[in-house]
This record gives sequence, structure tokens and C-alpha cells, in this order.
Amino acid sequence: MILFLFFVNVSKSLLIRLKLLLILSFGIFSCSDLTTPTQVAVSNINKIFEEIEFAFQLYEPERVISRLHPDFLHNGYDRDYQALIWYERLLNYHTIVIEKSSITVNEYNNYAEVEFELTLIGADTTIVSAEPSPLFGDLSYFSRFGERWFLYGNQH
Repeated sequence: MILFLFFVNVSKSLLIRLKLLLILSFGIFSCSDLTTPTQVAVSNINKIFEEIEFAFQLYEPERVISRLHPDFLHNGYDRDYQALIWYERLLNYHTIVIEKSSITVNEYNNYAEVEFELTLIGADTTIVSAEPSPLFGDLSYFSRFGERWFLYGNQH
């Protein structure tokens, strides 16, 4: 009988602890700002832009190129050609600034288009471009494959 009461008390204590843990977990997760798939997509794309700016500062074109999807195509240029463009940008400019204005994600959360102002600053030249533009535009188109977002180009 005493043994039975001991297990009953332990199980009540355990249930109380589990309820508290569940309440705390719910409270923590409900505080997150990222509640919809679109908000998560926008956050992931913003992180890619931060990574590109950081890679540019460190002169690490491979970090940018790793964000290009294997099927990247933009204005007739494939991933390999785009990689050369990034090397050229890093040779000619020491700073890149990306001021995002809007990120539009499609209803299936697998494609996004970003409008922003791109600034490339070099020793003798500064270029400012409203993106997407005919001049660049390669940073404006994203697609999600699995859980990862990639630069995908305009596919033309």
C-alpha cells in the first residue's frame, strides 16, 4: 500500500513537472516573431544578403558562389559565368551595400523576388542600382529547394 502511494505521488509530481515544461515551451515558442512560412522565408533571404555582404568584406567569393543554385540562370548567364562576375566584382569593388526595400514570396514559399538598392564602392567608382535592373539583377531572384534558399536568377 505504501509502495502504491509512493508511485502515485511520484506520478503526480511528474505530471505537474511535465505540465510546467509544456507551458514554458509554449511560452517560449509563441514569443518567436517568425510564425508564418513567409516570415521564415524572408528571414532566410535576409541572412543570405548579410552573408553576401560579409563575404564581400572578407574577399571570400566562394561563400557567395555557394549560394548560387546549380541551375542558376540570369539573362543567359549560368552559374559558372556568374561565379566569374562575382570574382570581377571583388576585384573592382571593396564594399557592397544592400539596402532591401521589399521581399515578395510566392504563395508556395518556394520563390522570392527582392527589390533593393545595390551599391558597389570601388577605389575610383561607385555604382548605385535599383534592383532588379537590367544592369545587375542577379541578386533579386531566389528559389527554395528543400529547406535552403538559393540565388536562382530570372531563368531567362
